[in-house]
Amino acid sequence: RFIPATHSANGTDSWVSQNYELTEKHTYTLHRLQEQYEEGSGEEILHEIHELYALEGGKMNSKNLGIYIKYLFPSAEVWVPNPFFVCESTDSHVSFALFGDSVNGNATIKKVKFDVNGKWQLYFGSTEVHLTDLGIEGTFEFQRNVVFNVCHIVKKLPSCKGKPIERCKTNIASKHGIIEFVDDMKKHIVRSKSCLKIMGPFAKTDSCRQCQYLYRDIQNSNNELAEQNIASTPNQQSCVLIEEDNKDMNAVLENILPEAPPEMIELLSNQKQNLSRDPSGRRWDKKQLASAYHCGAAVKKTISSFVKAKSWFSLPASVDQRAGFNQEVFQWMRTEAGRHKAPEGSFVGGVCIDEMSIQDDLCFVKSHGEIRLMGFVDMGPVAHDLHILAGGQERPLATHVIQFLYIGLNGFRFPFACFPVNQAKAGNLHFLFWESVKFLNMHAFQVNFVSMDGAQSNRDFMHMFFNETSPRLENFSTKNIWSPNHPDITFVMDYSHVIKRVRNNILKSSHKNPSTKLLCFSTTILWEHWTNAFKWDHDTNDFPLHRKLTNDHFFLTSESKMRNKLAEDVLDGEMLNLMVTFQGFLGDSGSELNSTIELLQATSVIVRVFRDRRPITETADDRLEDLASALKWFNDWEAHVQEKEGQTNAQKEKQLMSVQTREDLNSCIIGFTCLCENVLSRARVSIVPARVNSDVIENIFCQQRGIINGNNTNPNFYQYVKNVNSVLLGQNVISKNSNADHRGCEPLCFSSDRAVYPKKRKLGEVSSRRPLSELNR
Repeated sequence: RFIPATHSANGTDSWVSQNYELTEKHTYTLHRLQEQYEEGSGEEILHEIHELYALEGGKMNSKNLGIYIKYLFPSAEVWVPNPFFVCESTDSHVSFALFGDSVNGNATIKKVKFDVNGKWQLYFGSTEVHLTDLGIEGTFEFQRNVVFNVCHIVKKLPSCKGKPIERCKTNIASKHGIIEFVDDMKKHIVRSKSCLKIMGPFAKTDSCRQCQYLYRDIQNSNNELAEQNIASTPNQQSCVLIEEDNKDMNAVLENILPEAPPEMIELLSNQKQNLSRDPSGRRWDKKQLASAYHCGAAVKKTISSFVKAKSWFSLPASVDQRAGFNQEVFQWMRTEAGRHKAPEGSFVGGVCIDEMSIQDDLCFVKSHGEIRLMGFVDMGPVAHDLHILAGGQERPLATHVIQFLYIGLNGFRFPFACFPVNQAKAGNLHFLFWESVKFLNMHAFQVNFVSMDGAQSNRDFMHMFFNETSPRLENFSTKNIWSPNHPDITFVMDYSHVIKRVRNNILKSSHKNPSTKLLCFSTTILWEHWTNAFKWDHDTNDFPLHRKLTNDHFFLTSESKMRNKLAEDVLDGEMLNLMVTFQGFLGDSGSELNSTIELLQATSVIVRVFRDRRPITETADDRLEDLASALKWFNDWEAHVQEKEGQTNAQKEKQLMSVQTREDLNSCIIGFTCLCENVLSRARVSIVPARVNSDVIENIFCQQRGIINGNNTNPNFYQYVKNVNSVLLGQNVISKNSNADHRGCEPLCFSSDRAVYPKKRKLGEVSSRRPLSELNR
C-alpha cells in the first residue's frame, strides 16, 4: 500500500530529500499538494506540477513526475474504491487488484494498472486483456472520480466461464482448447486456448466468442461422426414387430393408404409404436435414421445458404409484442423505414388511432420462465394509478384493443403499439398520444397529423387540446411539445368515417314518423330521392348509369352500414350524374332535387379528392380549392338554417346534419388543408390524399379477424398481440393500397372469390371464373 512520506524536523520529506535535491519552491508545492489531496482534485495537482517545472525551465518526465505519484495516490481510503486494494506501487505506475467471482470453482483476480502517462491496462491473473477487443478506451485523467469509474467498469466486466460439454468424440477439444473438470469430475468445461478471459460490458452469454467458436466446432464434429457411425454400423436397435401385430398394423395402414410404398408403411408403424414409449426408449430402423440425418443436414445447409444469400430473403428477428411501448418495436420500425429508396417520406407522417372489439378473456402466458396473466385492461402505469385514485378496486377485463399506427407520407406504415382497454377515456388517450409522439421523436419519426374516427372519446380527446378556444378557430392544429421546431400537429378526422356519417344522416331524413331528421336547405334532402333514382335507373335503362349500385346500398343492415364502399358509392360523381339525369326525366317536378344535387356536388368532390392517388406537391393545387368550396357549401347550409326566425333550436337541428358530423367535416377538410400547408412549406415531400386515413388499420383488423385465426371475428388480446408479427411479415411494408375495400387488399379480408395465386391457363382454355366486373354485383 502507499504510505504517506514522513517529514523531518526542517519540514521537508525525508525520503524525497535523500533521493532528490529540492528547492524551497519544490518543498512548498509538495506541502500544498499534501493538503489538497483530500479533495481529490487531480487537475489542480497536475497544474501545480506543470507550473512548477515551467518556472524553473525543467522538463516533465516520468522520473520527475514519480516524485508526486505518492501524492496523487497518497491514501487507499481516498483513491482506492472498495473492494479494490493496492497491490503494487512504483514511481511510474500504481496497480489496484480485485478478487473476482469464482469461475468453475476457481478463484480469479483482476488487476488494473495506472501509468504516469495517463494510460491503464487490465490483467486477468497474469494475462493482459486487450481493451480494444472489449470496446474500451485505455486512457484516463488524474482525477479521483475517473479512477473510481475505471474501477467500477472493471468490477462489472463478466468473466468467461467456458462452455459445458458432455463429451468430445474427436481431438478438437484437446487440440484447440483446455478441458476443466468441476463438481468432482461430474461436469466438463471446455475453454479455448485463445480465450479472451473477460467479456465486454454488454455481453449476453457466459462465454467469450473464442470459446463459442470452439464449442460450435466440437458439436459439428460430433454430429458428423454420429452420422458416419449410423451409416457404417449394423442395425443393432431396429424396431421389430411381432408377426401378428405387424400384419394387423400393415393391413390397417394399407386400407388407409392403398397407394403408399412399403417404406412409408414401415415408417408409420414405427411412429405408432414410439408414440406410446418413453423418449429414451424409442427405437428406429437404421435406414430411417440415416435418412433423417441426411434430410436434417440438407435442410440446415439449405437454410444457412438462403440466410447468407441476402438477395433471396433475410429472416427477421423475433420481437416480443406486448401491451405498451416497446423499444425493440421502434428499432425494428426504424430499420424498415430506412431500407427504402426514398426514406425521407417514411420519417414524415402521422399517427392513426383506432380500436377493435376483442373477447374479454383471461389467458395464462409463460414468457422467459415466468407465468403472467394477459387480458386485463392495461394502458400503462399512469392510467392504472388514476384508476386506483378514482376508487377502482379491481382491474376489469379488456373488451377492446386500441391500435397505434404510424403512416408516412410516402405510404410506409407500421403498427408500433397496442393497448387492451375496456372504455378508453380522453385523459388516457391524451397521455398515450404524447408518449407515442415522444418515442417516435426519439427514433427520428416526425408526427404531423392524427387520424381517428369520430367516436365520442376521440372527439373529447381532441377538445382537450383546445380548452380556451374552438378547434375550428385554431384550424384543428396544436403545437408539438416534444419538437416545437417541427410543424404543428393537425387533427384530421378519418375521411371514411366522415362519409359514412354523412350517409347515415341522409338515411334518417324522411317525412315519415318517427323521423329524427328532415334535412332542408333551399329544398328538402330525403333518402327517398336516392331510392327513387336507383329504381328508375334499374327499371328504365338497359345499361345502368350507375353500374355499382345494388340493393345492398339502400336496404342497409347493421353490418352493411359499416362498409365504406357502400357509403362512397351513393355520394360520388356517378351518383351525381344519375341524380341530374333523373331530375331531367322528372321535368318540372324535378326542382325538388335541387338541394340534393347541390349536396352531391359537394360530396362528390370530397370522395374524388380523398381517393385520389396523385400526389399534392404545392399549396396552389386545384384539389385544395375544390375541398374549400365543398366545405363552404356545408357551412353556408348551417348558416342559412341558423338565421331562420321563429324556429326553436330543436327544429333547426332537425334540418341540419348532426353537430358531430359537421365538426368532423371541418376537421377532415380544414385539417387536411393545414397539413398540406405545414408540410409542403418545410419538407421536400409530397402528400397523397388517398393515404391520409385509417384504412390501413382496418386492413390489419381484417387480417386479425380473418386470415390469421381462420375467420375468427373476435380474438382475445393474447391472440391479437401474438399475431401482430405475422401481420407485419405477411403484408408489404410500402402501402400500395390505402383503401380497405380496394382490389389489392381483398385477399386479406376474405372478400374475394378468386385465388390469391391463380394457376396459368393453357392456350385455348376457357376460364370458368367470374369476370372482375361481376365480383361486386
